[in-house]
Amino acid sequence: MATENYYYPLITAEQLKTLISTINNNISDDYIRTLIEIEQKKTIRSLLGYSLYNKLQLQYKNTLYNTTTTTTTTLSGTTTSTTTLSGSTTTTTTTLETLNTENEILYEDYIKMILAYSVYKRMIIDMTYQLENNGLRKKISDVSEVAEKDEMTYVRNQIQNDLEFYKTEMLKYINENQNDYPLYFNDIDDRWRSLNKNRSNSYDYNMNINGNRWHISKI
Repeated sequence: MATENYYYPLITAEQLKTLISTINNNISDDYIRTLIEIEQKKTIRSLLGYSLYNKLQLQYKNTLYNTTTTTTTTLSGTTTSTTTLSGSTTTTTTTLETLNTENEILYEDYIKMILAYSVYKRMIIDMTYQLENNGLRKKISDVSEVAEKDEMTYVRNQIQNDLEFYKTEMLKYINENQNDYPLYFNDIDDRWRSLNKNRSNSYDYNMNINGNRWHISKI
């Protein structure tokens, strides 16, 4: 199983502010980028497993940037039918793997929203409370009115509901298209360990066998 600690952000700070319109544009992009990395590794990698996660990251990066690499090699003599020579060198252009149709659906329909809501949920907590020498303190703004505890709970619950909706829909989609995602099912053991380690407050993730279908359930 692939367990490389490779990281490439699947959304930007600018995209996050577009996807979640209630996020103020004044919030630091550097702060948001830090949360994106944390939540991407914690949530997206746990859901997909290392193999599919790493492949999707690489495909996404290649899709955004240059999709070819060129290697020039100096030869000492012979040629082959598949080699184009220019003097004593051969230039080989390799097309890098970009998002295929299956992974593009995962990304566009599910992953970017799961990541956006995961970061948003984390921001609500981070920007409400501050750890000081005398303990955890609630931040007070000089300009805006701080939300009451019940309001904060309501907002967090709404974010959690949206987050769980996209998670469940993505896993349902993968289960209904198993032939398109072999890497996902190859990493079941890693994903099981990660999901139990990173379970949410209100949900427990259970990978249950239903015939050959694996699914996620709320308890």
